[in-house]
Amino acid sequence: MMTQRGWLAGLSVFLSMGSALEIQAERQVTQPRLVEAPVVATTNQQVQNSATAAQDASAQAREASPVSAQKAPTSAIPHPNLIPECILAPQPESAYPDVGLGWKLLWYIPNRLIDFVDIFRLRLRFGPGLAANARVTDYGSFYFGKYCSVYAGLPGPRNPYYARLPLGVECLNGVVIGGVDATDDTPYGPAYGLTEVDVGLHLLVVGAEFGVDPLEIADFLSGLLMFDLKHDDYPRPRSPEPATTSGVSAGTAKGLFQVALKPAEFDDLIARLDYLHTNVQ
Repeated sequence: MMTQRGWLAGLSVFLSMGSALEIQAERQVTQPRLVEAPVVATTNQQVQNSATAAQDASAQAREASPVSAQKAPTSAIPHPNLIPECILAPQPESAYPDVGLGWKLLWYIPNRLIDFVDIFRLRLRFGPGLAANARVTDYGSFYFGKYCSVYAGLPGPRNPYYARLPLGVECLNGVVIGGVDATDDTPYGPAYGLTEVDVGLHLLVVGAEFGVDPLEIADFLSGLLMFDLKHDDYPRPRSPEPATTSGVSAGTAKGLFQVALKPAEFDDLIARLDYLHTNVQ
């Protein structure tokens, strides 16, 4: 009897242990394994890094694409008439590197001859037109008329150009009163010096013009002492040149009158007179 009872008790204990093992196994199956969490986190981070790298590559591709090279909006482009003003502004000393005494001595005579020629504007013009001008610097300049011609003779001050030839094409159309410029911008403008004193007349098919620039006289005299006042002696780096010029060189924001930005081209004489009426004070 005791042996039967002991056997039943042992069987009961064995069954209880089996149930406990089954319950534990079920819990292990139903509960997530904590050791897998870092693997999932690492996988998510890799996906995020891959997405970021793809976005960066896409942005670089857009920057390198021809679309980015399209022409900028007109509002972002400076008015052509202001380009000479930027070039005439004083440049930092680093823009004029010292070429050394040897080069200065080698170019001394050619530079003095060129500085002397820069003083004068003396030339004849041949081509259709009717115009007259008189100027005492940009601030006291007057012009009225229209012409488009070829010229021969001394072209006037070199700056802001690297060099100017004694033959070329010149055109100018509009009105200038007291330095207020109502002429059209043109790639063939006279490119007057800021301090130039000048008179000119064009009648039908022939014209003449004579001018002297006092600042160029000072540059020539200082050059005799090997001091380059206008930083135009050779050899020198080639600076950007204006794409267009007009009746004055200082730009519409400088001068005797503070004036509004002028259009690159006027529709007619009425538009020019309206502009002058608004800005000549």
